Amino acid sequence: MNMFESEADLAKVVISWLEAHGWDVFQEVQPDACGPIADIVGVQSGISWVIETKRAFGKKLLSQAATWQLAAHHVSVAVPWPRRALTKAYMDRLKKFEETGVGVLQVHPRGTVSETLAPQVLGDPAKKTLAAVLSKAHKQFAQAGHTGSKQLTPCQATMALVRRILVKNGRMSMNALMDEIDGRHHCASENSAKARIRHEFESRFSKNLAWARSDWKPGKGNQKIYWSAPEAPPMTEKDNLAADAAEKRPRGGRYASAGAGENARRREVGYRRLNKHARRLADFD
Repeated sequence: MNMFESEADLAKVVISWLEAHGWDVFQEVQPDACGPIADIVGVQSGISWVIETKRAFGKKLLSQAATWQLAAHHVSVAVPWPRRALTKAYMDRLKKFEETGVGVLQVHPRGTVSETLAPQVLGDPAKKTLAAVLSKAHKQFAQAGHTGSKQLTPCQATMALVRRILVKNGRMSMNALMDEIDGRHHCASENSAKARIRHEFESRFSKNLAWARSDWKPGKGNQKIYWSAPEAPPMTEKDNLAADAAEKRPRGGRYASAGAGENARRREVGYRRLNKHARRLADFD
């Protein structure tokens, strides 16, 4: 029987341990719109540390953790404290994590955390990009380890920024809106950002919540979108946190252009690394 009833219980112990050691902790971080979600990200003196939590110590956890090695300085996994003496199979698994450069934390329900295996820093430390996307919202949106947790997504942050701009400026053309956003969206290009914003307004906002209106019609040129002020609900605390996260992005399109290229490179190299270790992982129990 597992010591922890859920991954969330395990994550709470890890978070308390990190905070006690001076780490600034962020939870359920999703840097890319279609990318993975880091359970826990700690930051201290410019150093980022991703920790994936799981109640099972196996190959799925190693694969999940290894994808973050190009984005963070340290990558570890947190698993429950072994209930029995370490077996040969368990030691073989530790060896595989060591070969991949992923650290291992063993967690006891009473609050004890032991770093059984220290993580390695792989790649150029100056190119670790994860800390740049962290914001206050990643501390309050979702709790690490919760199934179906409503983490802050890059798209959600972009749309919260759009809502804030429309509340401030009222009716405006799409081109004027994009000028105001000034590259602080999550899409790979300005045209894809326009399409995503229009889609969100037409499919989600207008039909379901009746907050927004769009004058866009196919073939009619530059569409106009606006917030229907009498019907618009106030932005909640989470909405404002999401908008703040988007406003933290660099202006001028640097977030979209540089971010998209870096994300693609990270995925490509990460997958190559995982393929390299495929044979080593194949004999996992």
